[in-house]
Amino acid sequence: MMKKLKPKKDNASFDTWMWGLLSDAFELAAEYGWTIPRLAAEARLCNSTVYKLLYKQTREPRARTLFKLARAVGMTMNIIQTHYIQKAS
Repeated sequence: MMKKLKPKKDNASFDTWMWGLLSDAFELAAEYGWTIPRLAAEARLCNSTVYKLLYKQTREPRARTLFKLARAVGMTMNIIQTHYIQKAS
């Protein structure tokens, strides 16, 4: 079984970006006059998933969930692959 990675201090910028993206998605949904159930339906997510994200009860949302919410409100996201070079010891 694979061990779940714990958030590290260097993930702070990712966390800031992620919660900012969610905040923007919720703001756009509000501008559209959408309720949480409507946003969930548009994103094809469960109501409970969207509520948990709204109230920050989900610590580490899946990338797929972020993409679904972004797409539902008309946002676009791109995946950028980076390659890490490990230094020889």
